[in-house]
Amino acid sequence: MDNTPTPPYQSPFTPLRDTVIIRVSNPQKSDGGIIVPEIAKANHDSKRAIVVAKGPGRVNAEGITIPLTVPIGASVVIHPEFPCIKMKEGEDFYLLVAEEGIIAIRNHNQ
Repeated sequence: MDNTPTPPYQSPFTPLRDTVIIRVSNPQKSDGGIIVPEIAKANHDSKRAIVVAKGPGRVNAEGITIPLTVPIGASVVIHPEFPCIKMKEGEDFYLLVAEEGIIAIRNHNQ
């Protein structure tokens, strides 16, 4: 399986193992002109973002790689208390999170 993202799903980072990189969209400016990304506002709510890259998967005790199930390009919801790493590259904000922290994939057809 090729984990190479295709436009517009590009990431400046290459995830390892069961790590998923998601881009948080639509940062908004506060009344004082400070840009406030969704990741900063979502302290108590679930975080929502787009998967832009994913690692090859988790390796089990037998040494077999279990591929990740979340597809690149999916709109996902992250558990609000699951640990993640927040990163900024240029104007884009990213979260690096293990796949188990993703609690839902948004269905676009409903």
